[in-house]
Amino acid sequence: MEGKNFMTVEEVAQELNVSKSYAYKVVRELNTEMRGLGYLTV
Repeated sequence: MEGKNFMTVEEVAQELNVSKSYAYKVVRELNTEMRGLGYLTV
């Protein structure tokens, strides 16, 4: 992941050893947290 500022849902699922659907939930929660800290999320 060197040089990247993001991870795909597939990468999140693989790193956490979870399903893609659960990885989407994790990404949504982290994006909400990051927006609360003033970061731009997509």
